[in-house]
Amino acid sequence: MAEPQVRKRSGSRQRIWNQLGERSLWGWRFFLYTIPNYIVAYYIINFLPFEVYQGNWVIVGVLSHLVFIPMGLAVRILVPKSAFKHRLAPLLNIVLFALAGMVKNFVEVLLAIQLGVMVDPRWLLNLSSGAFGMVYIVLIYVAVFGERVRHISTMSSLISKREQLIELRNQRQESLKKHEQTLRSQAQELILPRLREFEQLLGKQMKVQEQVDYLKNTLLNTVRPLATQLQDRRSVQYFDGFGKETTKVRSVAFFERLDLWRDVRPLVVFFAFMPGYINGSILLVGIDKFIQGYPFILITFVALLLVKLAGKVKALANKFVKLSLFLGLPAAGILTSWLFQIQYVDSQQLRLAYLVPVAWGFGLIYVGTAFVTALSATQKVTERELAESNAALQAEWEIYQRDFWVANKRWSYILHGEVQAALTTAIARLTIRPIITPLDVAEVREDMERITQSLSKPLDAKIDLRSAMDDLVEVWQGVVAITYRGSKEAVDLLDKDDFAKQSISEICKEAVGNAYRHGNATKVEIDLQIVSKRFELTITNDGKGPAENRTKGIGSKMLDDLAPRWSLTNSGGITTLKARVPSSALH
Repeated sequence: MAEPQVRKRSGSRQRIWNQLGERSLWGWRFFLYTIPNYIVAYYIINFLPFEVYQGNWVIVGVLSHLVFIPMGLAVRILVPKSAFKHRLAPLLNIVLFALAGMVKNFVEVLLAIQLGVMVDPRWLLNLSSGAFGMVYIVLIYVAVFGERVRHISTMSSLISKREQLIELRNQRQESLKKHEQTLRSQAQELILPRLREFEQLLGKQMKVQEQVDYLKNTLLNTVRPLATQLQDRRSVQYFDGFGKETTKVRSVAFFERLDLWRDVRPLVVFFAFMPGYINGSILLVGIDKFIQGYPFILITFVALLLVKLAGKVKALANKFVKLSLFLGLPAAGILTSWLFQIQYVDSQQLRLAYLVPVAWGFGLIYVGTAFVTALSATQKVTERELAESNAALQAEWEIYQRDFWVANKRWSYILHGEVQAALTTAIARLTIRPIITPLDVAEVREDMERITQSLSKPLDAKIDLRSAMDDLVEVWQGVVAITYRGSKEAVDLLDKDDFAKQSISEICKEAVGNAYRHGNATKVEIDLQIVSKRFELTITNDGKGPAENRTKGIGSKMLDDLAPRWSLTNSGGITTLKARVPSSALH
């Protein structure tokens, strides 16, 4: 039975809530942010004289604003740091900011009375106005700026990851060529001088045994150790790493990411706007006149509903049309509401002043809410792209590691196979006949020439996986019964990546050998599928499971290089190896 789903708070709201509880809000950054907000408010008061306010309010406002400095210091000193780590820390901060707004407005009213720029203090309305104003400011600061900074950080990471991915893809082929050239040079430097020395001995009848010993010495002390070394060699040469910083971040413009249906939120704006609007309106025009004109504010919210519904009309999807609707309809709603409301206001000055808190406060909340919603939606897309880039980067790195391992293995094959076979053949030619003829010498020279050619020719990346699997079945016939299968998609894509084919072939050989040697298996089944943009190899056998305290051997190290994501388990008497092999054909 499936577990009931628990409804969780959405990511952006959870982040904003968490940021509201941070102690850092009581620092200089937020204090400096509040200054332009209050300066605008005081200039509005100064140039639109209300009946209860006279004189220059800018001086009053600036002086009262300085209250935040000791208030912030008091919070940072008196409130313990542990309080900001509590899950109710956001609520604590909201209360503290509301208190700070009240203290600030208290000082403001006292100064205004002393300077003669206020007649009626209206204490309750002024103090509540300070509390609402401060809470609004901190909410907008945390929501807009917090999400914006986070989005820029994510965009920076995404751009960086994309640059890393491009760089790694460009470097992979070049680095592989360098690596193969180094392997070739190393083998040539070790083997070719010995072949030239051998040429000087070749053909001298009295030094046949010396010739044989020389070839054996070359085989035992040069070729075999080098081949063995290549099999265990790790694969991180020539990789220079990446720069982790990006200096330029391009973020999509607001009107380009704006979705009217998704981002316009009438109910959120309504409940966020109403408390401050009611408080400010009563402060300006009194309770009776406010009640008479209050119902007309609903016209503004009807305009919001129309903007939201317009998001469902495909014909209005043009970004300039969207932006016009987004700004124009609410502005028309505010103006219409105001025209109906001012019929209950006698003073011409108050009529004009009545429009200010509506347009200013409503605009901040409306645009801020839409901006945060659009930004959060863009953030989710960016985070998804970042996760995809991280996965692609990880896959590319795994391919990088795998290609180096395969290159080492191929050179090991050349040394173990062609070079060692030619040396062994030459030794046999020099030892099986009592007298070395010119023909024998010529054949030995041909063996040496084959070695030189093997060390000079490019590596052959071609491999027939079906033939390799058929050979594996034939080798173990009568000992272990092997069956293999794979999806058509996996088989078709595998033909495009010879490195992946050789990796899968090596893993299958190692898995079958280990199943028999360590588990006494008699049956092995091999299955190949595509999972998460990787070839997933599932190899099961009926042998004993792996030891609990086993140590990593050569096979495990090989799997680490070829399939960094692998597991070996035993359940119900069946041992299962799962290995995900990266491939450039899947990216």
